[in-house]
Formats: sequence, C-alpha cells, structure tokens
Amino acid sequence: MNRLIRSIVWGLLFVAVSAVAESTDSDMFVTEAWIREAPPMAKALAGYMRVVNNTGSEQVLVGASSPAFDFIMLHRTVVSGGIAKMVHQRMIPIAA
Repeated sequence: MNRLIRSIVWGLLFVAVSAVAESTDSDMFVTEAWIREAPPMAKALAGYMRVVNNTGSEQVLVGASSPAFDFIMLHRTVVSGGIAKMVHQRMIPIAA
C-alpha cells in the first residue's frame, strides 16, 4: 500500500508541476502539495495543493491529468459555518 501511495503522491506532484510549467510565466508555482492516506480499498483519493500566482494577472486552472489516475476532478475547499467541504469546479481562477 505504501508503494501505491508514494506513486500517487509523485503522480500528483508531477501533475501540479506540469500544470505550472506550461504557464508562460515563471512566477507560478505549487506549494504544500500532499495526499491524505486513504483507507484500504478506497476508490478515490484527495490531493491538496496551493497554487501561487505572482504573474500580475489572474490565471485559470482548467484541468489536470496523470498516468496514475483514470481521471482527476478539480475541487475548491470552502469553509462555511466552521465546516470545510469540497465543491466541484470546472475551472479555478488563481488571483494574481
């Protein structure tokens, strides 16, 4: 299981770095990337990261892919009334 988790973490980090590397500006980067360890037989995992945009203009994250996953969905963490939840997003604007 640990080997699978390591592979998934590397896959997510690869996706995050690749997405930022495709930006024409070098002032975009990912920090705090991590994946919570899933219980045995879990069918889905959640990965988290912070995308920093120092380009001076808003950028938009429109998707991600990885050979380690069949598909990746974008979500935004929203805290309301002290409770955090994940909300599916088609795109995520990243403010300058």
